Amino acid sequence: MSILLKYAAADGVQINARGIWPSTGAAIQWAIEQGAVVAIARRLKMSEAKHTPGPWELDGLTVYKLTDEPKHKQANVFCARVDAGYTLTNGRTSFQECQANARLIAAAPELLEAAQMVIAWYEAEDDHSKADFYERMQMCRDSESALRAAIAKATGEQA
Repeated sequence: MSILLKYAAADGVQINARGIWPSTGAAIQWAIEQGAVVAIARRLKMSEAKHTPGPWELDGLTVYKLTDEPKHKQANVFCARVDAGYTLTNGRTSFQECQANARLIAAAPELLEAAQMVIAWYEAEDDHSKADFYERMQMCRDSESALRAAIAKATGEQA
């Protein structure tokens, strides 16, 4: 995802950097590694996420997240399995429906982040003091790309 970072380098110089990072947190971490004193990503200010950060992986009907910690690289942070239900009127849930449910669950972090990007863009359009015209256009493009990618992941189709 393309993220615009505005940060102050260690020497106090203000820097704008646009780059591709998997998440806002990764972008801020990159800025800190570059010697940034302050890193602010232009995104919606929401409370800290209470869920396991994405991306979440999918293997059949199992949704999981591996740890980012180098010494525990293959450890699961969480794991969820989608199982078929049963109703008297419709019988057992089909395997295809379970697969679709698993894809939707696996795409949840990306869908949430894309929705937050759209709201951030909408708020910037509502209050032009938050971003200039070109930043707002880029926010629009970024949110559209994020939405298309998240929807493709959720539906199992190409973006």
